[in-house]
Amino acid sequence: MVKHFLFTCLTLILFISVPYGAYAENKIIRNKTIRSATITAGNRVTVLKGGKTYNTNILDGGIEDVFYGGVSQNATIHKGGKLWLAGGESFGATVENGGLMEVREHQGKSSYAVNIKVKDGSRLNVYDDSFAEKITIHSGGMVRVYYPKALISDITIKPGGLLH
Repeated sequence: MVKHFLFTCLTLILFISVPYGAYAENKIIRNKTIRSATITAGNRVTVLKGGKTYNTNILDGGIEDVFYGGVSQNATIHKGGKLWLAGGESFGATVENGGLMEVREHQGKSSYAVNIKVKDGSRLNVYDDSFAEKITIHSGGMVRVYYPKALISDITIKPGGLLH
């Protein structure tokens, strides 16, 4: 009975320590999940194996790094914010108004990104040994592919969008 009580208390403390709608300040996420966090100027969230972020807002000067085994889902990268996949995965990112998303290999681990919207004034860079698919490039958005081993597929380029 005491073990059950302690387990319940520990679970509750861990649940409360991963806030919803919180501002993230230089956090390392491993084997846990953060939902609806906002990453502000000068702050960085590093997502490692088993870590997940959902609905993250990355503002001017904020950075989210996603390494091998980490996942970012439905992130919005605003002007001056950066989402950097370094062997990690991203699903449903929106890069807007001057935000930057980079999909790159890190220490031999490829990155994967799918369902990306690249909007006005923003950029998506895809580097060697990484893969991005289901990309929509809106007017003023730019996708740059660094060959020879970067892969992209299923791209929609709206009028004014640029693929380089």
